[in-house]
Amino acid sequence: MQDHDEQAQQALLEQVNALVYDPECLIAHQWSEGDLVLIDNYRTLHGRLPMSPASSSRELWRVQVY
Repeated sequence: MQDHDEQAQQALLEQVNALVYDPECLIAHQWSEGDLVLIDNYRTLHGRLPMSPASSSRELWRVQVY
């Protein structure tokens, strides 16, 4: 995007943000003890809500399969 003007860059950024935060594209999970969620991280943009006292003791494991 370096070859485009600032207005074109901003327009693209707005389009990407609209897709990323579109509720139709969002999967949210309400965690319960014993839950296991598997995600194809190759094609997933992921994030999380801010940490809270309830989430501070969570345990995450990362496993890679090739």
